[in-house]
Amino acid sequence: MKIVTHSGNYHADDIFAVAVLLFVYPNSEVIRSRDEQIISSADIVVDVGSIYDPTKMRFDHHQIGGALTRENTIPYASFGLVWKEYGEKLAGSKEVADEIEQKLILPIDATDNAVSVSVPVFDNINEYTIGDFFSSFKTIKDTEPELQTTFMNMVALAQGVLTREINKSKVHAEERKIVEKVYSETQDKRIIDLTSFNIGFSSYGKVLVKHNEPIYVIHPHDVRFAVRALPLDMNTFENKKPFPESWRGKTGTEFEEASGVKGSFFAHKSGYLVVAVTKEAAIELANKSLNA
Repeated sequence: MKIVTHSGNYHADDIFAVAVLLFVYPNSEVIRSRDEQIISSADIVVDVGSIYDPTKMRFDHHQIGGALTRENTIPYASFGLVWKEYGEKLAGSKEVADEIEQKLILPIDATDNAVSVSVPVFDNINEYTIGDFFSSFKTIKDTEPELQTTFMNMVALAQGVLTREINKSKVHAEERKIVEKVYSETQDKRIIDLTSFNIGFSSYGKVLVKHNEPIYVIHPHDVRFAVRALPLDMNTFENKKPFPESWRGKTGTEFEEASGVKGSFFAHKSGYLVVAVTKEAAIELANKSLNA
């Protein structure tokens, strides 16, 4: 199997598109070229060639009119087109494939199509992206053979990222099922007790912020127990009910005195998190804050 992508500069889009294809066709030869004869002789063409036709294994998006556009208006780049074809098979389920799409593919596809997905809050400060990471391996003196070698090294890194993200998303899918079950079985849904599970915010948050009732979540925190105030949604740090201002930034005895709860250990200065030595103390902190 011969996979052709464009020569010259590389981006996260073509790196990840080829990474996916090499998972599906692991013994393929990867050629970087813009030569029309080489492109036309390829078994798979990605990010070059001006054709999108999955039945012919052509996955470009640079033609006039592009390829496809999602309902959220983000156009598909080559990574998204390849993932659309093979993602569910690689991820093992539509749920996991959709999470990878949301987390990894949409930002890359948007950037490659010159679509902004976020607006900087501070002047001259932007997030460091995976595209920035890949670009850090380039120099202005790179020849095409050097770029080919670097490109394949980046593809190997991208495969590692995809493998980890797929595995993580599979875990997240199972965690969300657990959280849904705990939520449905909890009588007073204002405080959700997840102390029996080591589940992170990225999983329980997605489940619980959809509901109006939950305000605090109690969960393990190393050898202690934390109470987290749930945000209004997953895209903000604004909480439904922050912990009392008189607690914030205090630790140890000072926090115990401020809260009146023995076993209080730490209160984050922003008011979104408190930590207690025991589960009982964590529950008491949650209830005291709830009624403050």
